Amino acid sequence: MVAGLMSGTCMLPSKFVRGWKWENVWLVFSVVSLVIIPWILARIFVDHLSETYRALTFQQLAIPILLGAGWGIAQILFGVSVKRLGLGIAYATIVGLGAVFGTLVPLFVQQRALAQEHALILILSGVVVMSVGIFLTAWSGQSKNVRRRFMKTHRIDLILRPSFLQCCVA
Repeated sequence: MVAGLMSGTCMLPSKFVRGWKWENVWLVFSVVSLVIIPWILARIFVDHLSETYRALTFQQLAIPILLGAGWGIAQILFGVSVKRLGLGIAYATIVGLGAVFGTLVPLFVQQRALAQEHALILILSGVVVMSVGIFLTAWSGQSKNVRRRFMKTHRIDLILRPSFLQCCVA
């Protein structure tokens, strides 16, 4: 419940700094949420944090660092997608694809035994229902944002296609 609340309101502060460029908002968001808060929480909840890190091998450190770098790139692409497409369509697409792939990839890669007939049908049915909800949310956001932002120009397709591809990569 808390994760859903936090995820659903992560872009709320951007409403209060409309005069800022998105790069500035995103920089503050990224530094606070991806650097400052995690280190504070790690210091509070992990005893002997520096010793723990020193005890790790290079490979044990390299994998999370590489995955973190990928996460950072995804965060930048997410911010650019929100700026170009609007919050409605970008958020629905990115979070939706994350939910779909986050459900299916671990299932087929790590939990093949769970992917039996009856369980697989139930899981895939849930993914279909989730995908329909994602589509409806994105469609609603797109119709609102297209009218508001892009009707001033006749180049809607030239703007939306690469922005949507960028959104999917994020």
